[in-house]
Amino acid sequence: MEQTSPLKLFIEASRRLIEDGAEVIILGCMAVDPVLVLAPSCAKNYPSGLREVDGVPLMNVTALTIKVAEGFVSLKNAGLPWISRKLYFASAKNDKKALKTGAPLLKYSGPGFWLD
Repeated sequence: MEQTSPLKLFIEASRRLIEDGAEVIILGCMAVDPVLVLAPSCAKNYPSGLREVDGVPLMNVTALTIKVAEGFVSLKNAGLPWISRKLYFASAKNDKKALKTGAPLLKYSGPGFWLD
């Protein structure tokens, strides 16, 4: 019985996503990206790491996370104030003024959970 490599399984799964219309594949955790660069089976066939499958790019979440952190440091070093978004997405369930103000913006016609 032939064993399929994890890399082949990943490529097969990516191809199924592409068939379903995926335009980019976002790797589910930061551990997968280094594996696609450093794994022996990947290094042999993809010296620069696996970065795309059939022309569809794989999002490098590790690099993205680092670049966002660098951006925050640059903003802080530029003297820009930090804006807290604490409770930004808190429910407006009991805030009648917020619900009345936001209702025209939402234009939601589904179940009434906005007002429940």
